[in-house]
Amino acid sequence: MPGICRISSLTDTQMTGKIKSAVLRIIPGALLLTALFLFKSCELENCMMCKKVTYENGTKISESDPVQYCGLDLDMILDEEDVTIGNRTTRWECN
Repeated sequence: MPGICRISSLTDTQMTGKIKSAVLRIIPGALLLTALFLFKSCELENCMMCKKVTYENGTKISESDPVQYCGLDLDMILDEEDVTIGNRTTRWECN
């Protein structure tokens, strides 16, 4: 009763050929996707060194260590408004 457990009527040789054919169709697509991801990761991003600086009456009183920001993180920092409380203003400075 070996026929009861068979899922399809294909012989082992036919099944192997179909699997091989499917794999040969998938490999070029997988290689293309891999190449696209690698190319994207090598693109140069817009990056800057930024630090938070606090001024009191126009005189610098403190600053953080500079950190490199790129892409969307940098855009968020560049769009952030200065914060002024009393005579102290804190802002991001990037170069």
